[in-house]
Amino acid sequence: MALGMLFKPAPLRGVAQPGRGGMREMHPEFVMGIPDVESCFARLWADPITSELRNFAVQVSCYPGLAAVVPDEFLYVEDVFPGSGAPELWARFAQYVQGDEVFPFLGMVGGKAYVCFGYGGTNRGQMFLLDFDFGLFHLDPDYAEFTRKLARKPWPHGS
Repeated sequence: MALGMLFKPAPLRGVAQPGRGGMREMHPEFVMGIPDVESCFARLWADPITSELRNFAVQVSCYPGLAAVVPDEFLYVEDVFPGSGAPELWARFAQYVQGDEVFPFLGMVGGKAYVCFGYGGTNRGQMFLLDFDFGLFHLDPDYAEFTRKLARKPWPHGS
């Protein structure tokens, strides 16, 4: 079982500041990494489970660091972001993830947490959770390990 350590020493960079808003231009760091991000998306979309991800949930107890701060038992997948939307996703999330070499791949129910894949030299291929209330968590060393831990548990709409 992965430790799911909370990254405390390195706070999220580029957090929104009062008086700043609107769409940001694509950060040069990301523009240079687009082929890397696109190749990560291609690998993720090649896996047959990807089209079914809305029927799964992240079981918080599989990640002790996450379980220590997130009160929920499961984080339910609501959105699966397509690789073709990478530039638009970057514009939406750059202020929260630039510099951390993570990119959102799944949106969780509630709109405050996102499963991200790592790109670049340090995080490439690793899986993370960005939670706007609790921070950035390392989940697994790769997508295969991440999908093995998912619980087949669709969001119980209306409960």
